[in-house]
Amino acid sequence: MHQVIIVFAIVFIVGIVFLITAFALVSWQKKQNISKNKVVDKLISRSYRLITTLESVPDRYFPIETKILLIDYLHSIVPRIVNKRIEAPELMSALPELAELRRQLKEGIQNSKREKVASATHCTKIQNSLRFLPTLLREFSTQHVIDHRSAKRQIELVRYSHCLVHYDWLLHQAKVDLAADRKAKALENYRTALAEIEKVAAIENVSEEVCVVKSHISTVEDMLFKHRTASSQLDTEVDPKHA
Repeated sequence: MHQVIIVFAIVFIVGIVFLITAFALVSWQKKQNISKNKVVDKLISRSYRLITTLESVPDRYFPIETKILLIDYLHSIVPRIVNKRIEAPELMSALPELAELRRQLKEGIQNSKREKVASATHCTKIQNSLRFLPTLLREFSTQHVIDHRSAKRQIELVRYSHCLVHYDWLLHQAKVDLAADRKAKALENYRTALAEIEKVAAIENVSEEVCVVKSHISTVEDMLFKHRTASSQLDTEVDPKHA
């Protein structure tokens, strides 16, 4: 009888241990599945956002190197996403168009290279589209998608593009101000544009933009100086008559 009790106790303890282990294993698997689903959800959201960015940001504000890198990333990650989530088939349908875009970029074809911002809303929209790319590129470096040096280079190019958007908008505003004979306001916008583009002076393309805006500043300053000189001379001529 004593031995039966001992055996029963052992079986009971083993059963309890088994149930605890099984429960722990089920809980662990559940957490793993939740974690995997979160990763897939993040990849789906990121992929849609990248596709939207590739489609909406003009070539002038999207470095070719970065654009090709992101297209290659999408071609790599989208098939894996669709294998895990059949509810994201639209991502696969975007790949042929992206492949064609990549081919054009490799051949130097940039259909929207001359497109510039023409409204405050457009400026904000493009800047918002570019804003998440530096964080993504750092993540690529951490995950060894690209090396650290390449990531740093890509981030610098994206920051240049971000500044270029605001720079172009300021130039557009200055042009509107000149047309409305608001020379002082135009000069202010040109000077702000110069400060904006000089933030990324290390980029090789910046020197040309700096020369352009400095030329505009010089022209408007001459116009203002001549206007003030003319006004001063007029005052000098008028004052004696009233003396």
